[in-house]
Amino acid sequence: MPTVNNKTNEDLTSKQLARLWRAIEEDHDIQIKNMLKLCMFTNLRRGEIFNMQWSDIDFNKGVIYLPETKSGRPQEKALTPIVEDILKTHPKTKNSKYVFPGQDGKKRQDARRSANRILKRAGLVGVIRPFHGLRHLYATIGGNLENVNPIILQEDMRHADQKTTSRYIATRRDNLKAYNQKINDSILKSIKEGMETLAPDDQTNVA
Repeated sequence: MPTVNNKTNEDLTSKQLARLWRAIEEDHDIQIKNMLKLCMFTNLRRGEIFNMQWSDIDFNKGVIYLPETKSGRPQEKALTPIVEDILKTHPKTKNSKYVFPGQDGKKRQDARRSANRILKRAGLVGVIRPFHGLRHLYATIGGNLENVNPIILQEDMRHADQKTTSRYIATRRDNLKAYNQKINDSILKSIKEGMETLAPDDQTNVA
């Protein structure tokens, strides 16, 4: 297997982020659109998204339960308004317990082809990975917020070791939700700023 440099952060300019957002919005597949949006605004891992079941989402308490995480312990993810809207409007697949099911309603195993189609449209192939790269982007934005608390960032990223969290830096549920909202706002602001610079044809074509 090739060696991966896990210390390389993947970041996007506001213009690149706007191109990615537009490519996501223009895609025909609601499943990949909402998976990437969810990853962008939550930092959920690809496996956590594939594993997500409707029973894991508690809109009343405002959390997503993560029974299986990389750390090996169950955790929670706060629902911000944009994440709640994504999930509440996402269509349910008949006879499937999964939010983003694969073939025949079973657990999804892959989404690379659809995700790469969107990256190609945005002109970002090789610039950022569709899932883990968005997680890096989220962490980089969060790590650069003013007066960021490293402990909150570590909890939010679900890292077992704070040394892993420190790569991105240049609790309580309420604190995490407020922190998540700040990151969401930063992402949306960056998208808006980037959209103002885009020309109508400022993107690559899908093959």
